[in-house]
Amino acid sequence: MKVLTTHSIDPALWDDFVRHHPLATIYHHRLWQDVILKTYGYQPLYHILLEDSRIFKAAASSSFVKSRLTGNRIVSYPFSDTCDPLVRNSAELGLLLDAMEESRAKLGTHFVEFRFAKAHRFMNNQRWCLEYSTHVLDLDREAAALFRTFHKSRIQRAIKKARRQRLDIVTGKTEQDIKAFYWLNLVTRKKHGVPVQPYQFFRNLWNTLSPKDMLTLLLGRYHDKVVAGIIVLWFKDVAYYKFGASDDNFLRSRVNQLRMWKAIRMAQQRGCRTFDLGRANFTNQGLARYKSRWGTRNMSLHYLNVPNVRKSGALMESSSRHAILKKIIARMPVSVNRMSGQLLYKHFA
Repeated sequence: MKVLTTHSIDPALWDDFVRHHPLATIYHHRLWQDVILKTYGYQPLYHILLEDSRIFKAAASSSFVKSRLTGNRIVSYPFSDTCDPLVRNSAELGLLLDAMEESRAKLGTHFVEFRFAKAHRFMNNQRWCLEYSTHVLDLDREAAALFRTFHKSRIQRAIKKARRQRLDIVTGKTEQDIKAFYWLNLVTRKKHGVPVQPYQFFRNLWNTLSPKDMLTLLLGRYHDKVVAGIIVLWFKDVAYYKFGASDDNFLRSRVNQLRMWKAIRMAQQRGCRTFDLGRANFTNQGLARYKSRWGTRNMSLHYLNVPNVRKSGALMESSSRHAILKKIIARMPVSVNRMSGQLLYKHFA
């Protein structure tokens, strides 16, 4: 067997390999990676363990992130919660790690960042960065039984209250709907003091994944006003809650809980086995608590830098530099935050 290092792959071969690998997620899929390429221009970098010169035995997908602000690095995969090397044992993982280290040396990057969810079990004695965890809801029960696992007052009663309001949860159908979500997202991320994605990202996401039935946009409406939104990604038997935004003026109506329940019910109807509520930083106890109230199980994400060097503080949510950045963003006018997202967001991969 040999390792092939390449910037381009046969889409059909790659998608077939990803579709059948047990560790594969939406973040390994070529279409998700195409969105990242179209939006931010990162050069893809694939390391593929070949058998008989044609059959994919194992693989690691990544991108070369070039940034004067946050440092040059290889990330597997930019703007993804996780992106395990697609391996089945420690021998395959070792071969891919060696190949990626060679690529790091040739490109002159500071480090390779791995975002493990499951493949870390094939490595021992590593200094993992345990900054994030993900929350997963198992869908292996009927809706009524699942509903009873939710927090009684914060979730169950909230959903019942929302149903009594004049709220509609509808599926977005046009790019105008994704624009409505984007404007809510601008305000929501400013409130939380986090950088905002450029509009081109959501447009590319919509145009690339929606036609393949891999993305659903749910909008909460009060009369004709869009007051909340959620973007769910679909891959194999997993639903991924990727982005959410809402109008603060309607939080008391509990529209956020209603839209989430709608997404969960949709996942069940599609035959999904799990609903991934996404990662939360260990410093963000409020977000983690909210996700746990949905009856989820908490799973640590094992990130690893090779070599083990400290990355820019702007990339670490637990750093003082990141805390200062949050305060600055929260005080920015929305228009300035939007412009900064267009110019700077790509540096935070």
